[in-house]
Amino acid sequence: MVSVDKKLLCEEHIKQKKKKLTAKNYEELGIKCMNDRKYKDAIVYLVQAIQKGRDILLVRLGSCYYYLKEMDTAMEFWEEAGKKGHYIGYSNIAIQYYSRKEYPD
Repeated sequence: MVSVDKKLLCEEHIKQKKKKLTAKNYEELGIKCMNDRKYKDAIVYLVQAIQKGRDILLVRLGSCYYYLKEMDTAMEFWEEAGKKGHYIGYSNIAIQYYSRKEYPD
């Protein structure tokens, strides 16, 4: 059975699909999914937005993987974000190392 939120999200996506979806549309859908804790769905939308030039969303993409307990993947996306000038990615990596008491050379 499809939840009401999922159904509404799907209906919103169908409405949006009739228009040409922009990076901002995908970003909004991704953030809505994140807020609803639907991280796998959020990943789909965030990747679309990133492919359309919203590389700041690499940080959020990493966070989705963090919440899915896929730390290695989360760290990869945060590092990529940092390399593109979005230094919050590096901050997230530092916090993870600190919380695990791991201090790489």
